Amino acid sequence: MGESGARGIGAVGRLWIWIGVIAIAVIVAIAPFTGSSVECFDSSDPDASYCTSVPSIGWPAAWVLAGICTFAAGFALYRIIMLRRR
Repeated sequence: MGESGARGIGAVGRLWIWIGVIAIAVIVAIAPFTGSSVECFDSSDPDASYCTSVPSIGWPAAWVLAGICTFAAGFALYRIIMLRRR
């Protein structure tokens, strides 16, 4: 195999792949926070009724997913920097 990799992708091709990884990571990290589930709790007393809005997968899972995506985007940025230094 040469320097261009197994598929013959050059440095520019790898650069775009890593840019795509960053874009996908950002979209996946934001998605749980935009799609939310609404839970309403009704009571016979109107003042005791309330509704809450939470991410579809729950707060802990949304933050874990955001952390994983942040790591992936950071790694992709590192790879882009390394590609540009060549």
